Amino acid sequence: MSDQSINQSDDPGLKDTEYLKILAENLESGVSILDADMNYLLISKAVYRHLGITEEELKPGDPLSQCHDLMLQNGLFTPEMLDQQNLSPDEQIRRNAAGISETARLVTLGNGTTHRFLRKNLPCGRVISIADDVSELVEKEVLLDKALALGHAGYWSFDISTKTYTLSNSLQQFFGSKVVKQIETHGIMSILQPDARRSFKAALANAPKTGNRFESTDNIKTQSGEDSWFTTSGEIIRDVDGKAIRIQAFVKNVTRERRQAAELEQAKDEAIAASRAKSEFLANMSHEIRTPMNGILGMAELLENSEISDRQRDFVSVINNSASALLTIINDILDFSKIEAGAFEIDPMPFNFKSSLNDVTSLLRANAQSKGLELIINYPSDLPKGFIGDAGRLRQVITNLLGNAVKFTETGHITINVDVQTVRDMAVCTVEVTDTGIGISPEKMSRIFDKFTQADGSTTRVYGGTGLGLTISKYIIEMMGGRMSVRSTLGEGSTFGFRVPLPIDAAAKEESFDRSLVEGKRVLIVDDIEVNRNLFTEQLGAWGLRTDVAIDGVDALAKIKVAQESAKPYDLILLDFLMPGINGQEFAQLISQTPSLKAPQIIMLSSCDQPVSMTALADIGIDSYLIKPVRERRLFDTIVRVLSNPMTPKVLAPQETTAAAQEVQRSQKQEILVAEDFTLNQEVVKLMLADTAFKPIFANNGQEAIEMFTADPERFPLIIMDVSMPVVDGFQATRRIRSFERENGLSPTPVVALTGHALKDDRENCLDAGMDDYLTKPVKQAALLEKLESYSGRAITIRRSVS
Repeated sequence: MSDQSINQSDDPGLKDTEYLKILAENLESGVSILDADMNYLLISKAVYRHLGITEEELKPGDPLSQCHDLMLQNGLFTPEMLDQQNLSPDEQIRRNAAGISETARLVTLGNGTTHRFLRKNLPCGRVISIADDVSELVEKEVLLDKALALGHAGYWSFDISTKTYTLSNSLQQFFGSKVVKQIETHGIMSILQPDARRSFKAALANAPKTGNRFESTDNIKTQSGEDSWFTTSGEIIRDVDGKAIRIQAFVKNVTRERRQAAELEQAKDEAIAASRAKSEFLANMSHEIRTPMNGILGMAELLENSEISDRQRDFVSVINNSASALLTIINDILDFSKIEAGAFEIDPMPFNFKSSLNDVTSLLRANAQSKGLELIINYPSDLPKGFIGDAGRLRQVITNLLGNAVKFTETGHITINVDVQTVRDMAVCTVEVTDTGIGISPEKMSRIFDKFTQADGSTTRVYGGTGLGLTISKYIIEMMGGRMSVRSTLGEGSTFGFRVPLPIDAAAKEESFDRSLVEGKRVLIVDDIEVNRNLFTEQLGAWGLRTDVAIDGVDALAKIKVAQESAKPYDLILLDFLMPGINGQEFAQLISQTPSLKAPQIIMLSSCDQPVSMTALADIGIDSYLIKPVRERRLFDTIVRVLSNPMTPKVLAPQETTAAAQEVQRSQKQEILVAEDFTLNQEVVKLMLADTAFKPIFANNGQEAIEMFTADPERFPLIIMDVSMPVVDGFQATRRIRSFERENGLSPTPVVALTGHALKDDRENCLDAGMDDYLTKPVKQAALLEKLESYSGRAITIRRSVS
């Protein structure tokens, strides 16, 4: 404003119109005032500048139409633009009825500039018009629109006083002209689907509680009729009095993301379905393979334990080894498929770690014995044994490591060393399997845990195998939060191991040994392997026994003589069977034939479960014969028995029974119900139980099992239930048996599942059906008898042939 204007503003005689004129002349905006007949009353100089006309061409008193004519002549307006600029009568009536007194329009003139024309009706009937050159602003908005369009976004605002919407170009292009028109006429909510409309209203209503901000995800139908989704992040703008004056919102089109998410979800569902189908196929294949394998291995085991010649025993050994190798390959492939399908799980439960190690060595003992290898478990007696973890998977890993050690070792021994470090209620368990085998070169060790990998191609050709065992073992240990390790020297042997964190089972009961039964007794340990000598020294010392060691028969004889001469004879000799020079049997015979030696009690330990004459051993003073590795409880009980009954006749062979006695035994056998549809497997179970206190009664399917049980529930104290059978499967049969028991107030009869499924969650499925336990085919006789003894409470002895 000029000095003159300021001076004139102090003049009390200055008219209001002059104040207005001074103000208008000093604004960048073009200001004009028209009367009710649309004739100009005032035109600021900025109007001429904005419209490109002169003061001579347009003066106060001229009609608005003259301005329009001049702009048409100058090419600034087109007839279409004039039609858009002038409101139709219907639109004017609608606005008047709605109380709308203000109109704002953006117009791009013929010279390329963009102007904003604001027209407002004054109460006196006059109209004020303001024109602004917003070209620079529009250019920035164009750039913003392009950026928003690239990001599939836009914005809109709603002026509450004028009830008008402003939409970004990107949003207009996305919505389409019809939808935009609908928004301008009926509001933003009119384009929303019913659910989206409700959520949008709720978001607006909640805005005052969230700082006047709101968010929603909205669903609309575009002009093409397609469902589209967008997210809205908005704000309610208020004046100083707290009155809402405008709503503005940023909108992002998320239709593509929603569709992609839906497609991904569908793909995921399809993948899960495919994986489930694959898993079911593999599980069924597993069952179909394992069922006949059960017959092969079961019959081979029974045949091996019968009276056959050495040549026939060799044939049976080939069958056993070949079938076991095939089973290992099947297990590896199934486990690897489970890993690939993402269905491999860890199932932690309380377990006894040392018992698990004993289970593994029992399983692989025959393979080691066939090669003359000794298996040694070094599990210090002062270490905890009860943990919480997946015992089955840990056994699988140890079986793989120990199996490899046996496979790749021709002479010597294999040691399993265990260490446990505890911190409060957690432990880190370290297991290392050390062999004296072929070893691995340094360049091969870096990829020894890769799938389908062995040390080299020749290893596979000579020793066989899939190369998956170590890969699966590494996966299992890492799933448990542990890690695998390997140390090896080519030609000298290898040490494979793992460290895994496990919670300590606070509720576990440590096995107790009554030291008073053996404390102070003197024992001579005779063994050529230092690891064994150290192991037995530590173990027997923990029970209170006083021990000496001898490295062979000659050393032992010398120590026995010294002990006798010093009036401190040994009460017991723990004697290894296989030793260089004088073996255990020859040593015992030498003592029995030397009158000057007071023969102590003798327990012979052997790593070879070879046929021996128990009577012959008894004749040379052997009190007991145990197979290594021997479980602690078995060793302790044997020592107690031998030391407690030194005068007991040394007869270890099974007592022969008369035909009449055998008939009485058969008549007293306990019947158990076995549901199994495969005839060969029925025969295997029958033969496995032939020399035990149990008599299997067979059902050919689940329906028969239900009928036989419900006919006389007291008849069977135990049920062996195959899970895959015709008519009614084992799961459904068990559920119906459990239902029958509940309805009749009966105590649950133990049900042990017999399954060939290796890929399903066997334990969960069995427990869900009401089963108590399960065995996986092919079933070993020892495993079957262990379950029978566990659930029946009857001790089981097997009469084996000896030659």
